[in-house]
Amino acid sequence: MLLSNKSRLSLIAAIAVALVDLAGVTGIVRSAAAADLPINIISADSKGHFGLSLGKTDEELAVKEAYRSCGATRCHPIFATHERCLAIASTRVGKTWSTGISPGPDKSTASANAMAHCQRNGLAGCAIKHAACS
Repeated sequence: MLLSNKSRLSLIAAIAVALVDLAGVTGIVRSAAAADLPINIISADSKGHFGLSLGKTDEELAVKEAYRSCGATRCHPIFATHERCLAIASTRVGKTWSTGISPGPDKSTASANAMAHCQRNGLAGCAIKHAACS
C-alpha cells in the first residue's frame, strides 16, 4: 500500500512512539539486566535526516548523541534496540517514501531485514542507507 507523505509521517510517528516506549527511550525504567546492555538508537525528522548512537550504556547520553548526529532541529528518537547492529533502507518515488529499519545480531541480517521491510510497499529502488554495529 502506498501512503501519502502526510500519512507516512503519521504512521511513522505512531510506530516510533510505540517502539520508543518499548525500548525505554522516553524514560521508562529498564530492567536491571537491560541497564548494562549497550543501546543503539536512531533519531530522525520528517525530511529524511537521521542520526545514530551506537553502543552507549547510558540511555540519556545515547539519546543526546542520536539527536546531535541527526543534524536537524526536529529530530526525535524513533527506534531503539539492544541488538548489536542496526540497518536503515529507504527509497523515494515522487513524494512517496518507503523505509525499513531493522536490528540484528550482525550487519548482514539487519541489512537484509531492513531491505525486506522497505520493499514491502512495492516501491522500486530500496537501498541500504546505513548499517552499523556497536
